[in-house]
Amino acid sequence: MNLWRVPIQEETGKVLGSPEAITTPSPYISHLSFSRDGHHMAYAHVVTSGNLQRVGFDPVRETIVGQPVWITQGSRVAFVPHLSADGEWLTFDTQTDNQEDVFVVRRDGTGLRQLTDDSYKDRAPRWSPDGKRIVFFSDRTGKWEIWMINADGSGLQQITHATGTVLNPIWSPDGTRLIYRNVGASPSIIEVGKSWQDQTPQTLPPMSDPGDTLWAWSWSPDGRKLAGNLSHAVGPVSDIAIYSLDSKQYEKLADFGSFPVWLSDSRRLLFQDRDRRKLYLIDTQSKKIHEVLSVTPHEFGNGVSLPRDDRLIYFSLLTTEADIWLMTSE
Repeated sequence: MNLWRVPIQEETGKVLGSPEAITTPSPYISHLSFSRDGHHMAYAHVVTSGNLQRVGFDPVRETIVGQPVWITQGSRVAFVPHLSADGEWLTFDTQTDNQEDVFVVRRDGTGLRQLTDDSYKDRAPRWSPDGKRIVFFSDRTGKWEIWMINADGSGLQQITHATGTVLNPIWSPDGTRLIYRNVGASPSIIEVGKSWQDQTPQTLPPMSDPGDTLWAWSWSPDGRKLAGNLSHAVGPVSDIAIYSLDSKQYEKLADFGSFPVWLSDSRRLLFQDRDRRKLYLIDTQSKKIHEVLSVTPHEFGNGVSLPRDDRLIYFSLLTTEADIWLMTSE
């Protein structure tokens, strides 16, 4: 995001030439302000990065243990970390300029590999339970669809051929099914072992309020429940809710928060607040909520991930630095 100028006729505003870039030593500038004589300009130099961290967690006391440790470093903005079932690898997506790709890295930060490298937007990757494949959503057909790729970057495959917009695929714990979000409608479940043409997606029933839909984010380890946010017809995505696959009933748990993730007991959830600066834990039976971790003044990326023993929390930390610069025009 750079500074540009164009010559105009002051009386009419008619453009008299082509736009010209005024290069500044900043990757992103904002909040321009000129001095009265027009020879000086102040602007904000903004740098945002997102890297992965892990921190110890005591699932019994429900408290953080120790200090967060960096896993990745650099100028990429890493989102949506997801840990493989064996606890050895993380997959995540990144944003660099106009490119969004899928990466994998070992839990200690070594072995970084880029699985996709093109102009398309590849988002929200998730390891399959057997650790062999990664599912994500992408706009590589011109609209958002669900795609899959092998852990070594081979075998890229389109999974859905939906008429509407589909996002955010999530594996069932046994790896046989995927649930994905239908924008403006209830989520749908498909079988991984069948082609799109050989099955009919199973769509969850509508909610009692026709303006509400569930944005599923996490499938419970026991395979019986889904957790996510409520997407309202008016206003932002908010509220934490769950859906029982047994009773086919929805239940609202909290009136704030985002990106809920199940602990291994299929009873408790970790979720972020609306500003994505704090992490909370909620017991789905008692409905008790308490703060677990704050990264203020920074922000979490989308979602967290835990190993099977719940002893670590993996997350993306977004940091923004901004300074005031002064430029003199000649």
